[in-house]
Amino acid sequence: MKKKLKLVVLTILAVSLFTGCTSIFEKDKQEEKAKEDYIPVEVERVFLGEIYNEISFGGRFSSLKDGVVLPSIPGVVKNIAVKPGDKVSKGDLLFTLENEEIESQANKTKDALSDLKAEQSNLEKMSTENSSMELPPGVDPIEAQKEMEANKEEMDVKVGELEKANKESEAALDKLKVVSPVDGVVSFINIKEGGFATNNDFSMIVSDLDNTYIGVDITDKSLNKIQTGDKVFIDIPSLSKEDLKGVIDSISLSPDPKTGLYPVKVVLNDEEEEGLEIRPGMVGKVKMRIDRKEGVLVLDSDTVLDKDGEKIVYLIKDGKAVERKVKIGLDTGEKVEIVKGLKKGEKVIVKGQDFLSNGSKVKVVRGDKK
Repeated sequence: MKKKLKLVVLTILAVSLFTGCTSIFEKDKQEEKAKEDYIPVEVERVFLGEIYNEISFGGRFSSLKDGVVLPSIPGVVKNIAVKPGDKVSKGDLLFTLENEEIESQANKTKDALSDLKAEQSNLEKMSTENSSMELPPGVDPIEAQKEMEANKEEMDVKVGELEKANKESEAALDKLKVVSPVDGVVSFINIKEGGFATNNDFSMIVSDLDNTYIGVDITDKSLNKIQTGDKVFIDIPSLSKEDLKGVIDSISLSPDPKTGLYPVKVVLNDEEEEGLEIRPGMVGKVKMRIDRKEGVLVLDSDTVLDKDGEKIVYLIKDGKAVERKVKIGLDTGEKVEIVKGLKKGEKVIVKGQDFLSNGSKVKVVRGDKK
């Protein structure tokens, strides 16, 4: 009996001891949990920066100095001396034409001039010989000399007229040789050998690749937000180039009657264009920065939250989140301008703010912890 009683007492003591230890352990655990009951956040200091909206337009490159090639006279294309992409200098032969009428007339004039000059030479020879010969009886030497001089003058006039006609024929023949009007690259050929070329339609285009522009068409809504001289950025996918610096060169005063859009010319900065093989017809994208502001307080848009119809951000004070009402200006969707409620240098919670309320315990895990 005594043994059983002793066993019961020991059991009660053991259970009590275990229960006490468990309570202490649970209490320590709860205290530890209370210490760790915070929301991790990331902070950044508010800074002065630049904010803008960006609009972009697609377009194609063209040459600022296209040389449109038109033959002065029509004719059949005899030979084309170049191909697209060839570099040429001003005056280089591009193609030749055939014109039977011009060629025939030039040959006739040349032959006639040659024959007349032969006659002129014979007349000069006769004049020299006659001056040393004894004249037949009854021939007045003075009259003979006058007649010879008159014949020579008449011959000189005929030769002069034919020489003028021959120069005109040679000039017409030269027009059958069509040359480049500018230095550049042959960008387009609109004729073929054996075909007919006229002066009513261009035969070729020679483009100056050192002076190119990209043309884009913009709406009247965007027109009021840009001006000549504005800086832009240009992407050229075919050259794997992005954000090349450029400037708006000109803006049309009136819209294209077909599209209702306003043509705008954009040129690359000289240092950007140097070394690039930009060809007319290449596709590009022009990015224009509008509504631009500098030296203003800027935050990421998702840092600012909506609460009860107002804009708020969270700051930190004594390890707790503090709600601050702010007023925003320009909102680009990615960045937002703060016009009231914050000062430069203040630390704002930029990650984790969606899980906060005023007074939430927080711990800075990334950003400026000081």
